[in-house]
Amino acid sequence: MTMENMKDIVVRFNRRGESGNIFAVIGSMYHQLRERGMTMEEFQPYFRKITNGHNYEEALATIGEMVTLIEEESE
Repeated sequence: MTMENMKDIVVRFNRRGESGNIFAVIGSMYHQLRERGMTMEEFQPYFRKITNGHNYEEALATIGEMVTLIEEESE
């Protein structure tokens, strides 16, 4: 799967809720990639790149370079 194809994946999250936990965001991303045939071995370089960030915002920015992130507002 190419990075261009990955942008078709949409991950919705709410940073104030459970879906905003960075590992929940990564899990949602991986779940969708796995449905498209990506193995855990193929996902590892992406996971390392995301988790090498120094903070939450950097991790989200890295994920946003790979897939489409949509932040939902809390009510």
